[in-house]
Amino acid sequence: MNYQSLDLTIVIPALNEECNLSACLQAIGTNFASRLAVIDSLSTDSTTDVAQRHGAEVVDFHWDGHFPKKRNWFLRLLSP
Repeated sequence: MNYQSLDLTIVIPALNEECNLSACLQAIGTNFASRLAVIDSLSTDSTTDVAQRHGAEVVDFHWDGHFPKKRNWFLRLLSP
């Protein structure tokens, strides 16, 4: 069956999630949403490699301890 992607952006915040991210991205699938982004907070494991292998856009996030946090930062600066 051929599915058409929804006009939807899925954003996943991550920090050192190499063990969990693959299962999460597999559950979403590559054709569900028109945009899939992982906001990574300077992971020291292979989180970004896992995200890229699954076709996700990786966005680096450097939190300075102040507002906004990841989700709000993404919505303000990187959403269409």
